[in-house]
Amino acid sequence: MLLFSDISKKMQLHLQALRHKNGIKQQFATHKLGINVGESETKETNPTLNTLVNTCNLYNVSSLSEFFLPLNIPDMILRKCSKS
Repeated sequence: MLLFSDISKKMQLHLQALRHKNGIKQQFATHKLGINVGESETKETNPTLNTLVNTCNLYNVSSLSEFFLPLNIPDMILRKCSKS
């Protein structure tokens, strides 16, 4: 069973990898996004949809679907979350 903490850890690592891939420093991302990027990459956080969309835009990810695809989160969980 996939737990929230598992998904959160995958998101943390993915956010950090995307930032590195785009050559973006934590300080710059923090300034642009208005959030503590270091914290979002190391602690269990619950980012808002708006924060995820803005992060995708900054990191050149075209959609939330593209963002979540590499995380291998089962579709059933994503559908359940989207209904909430």
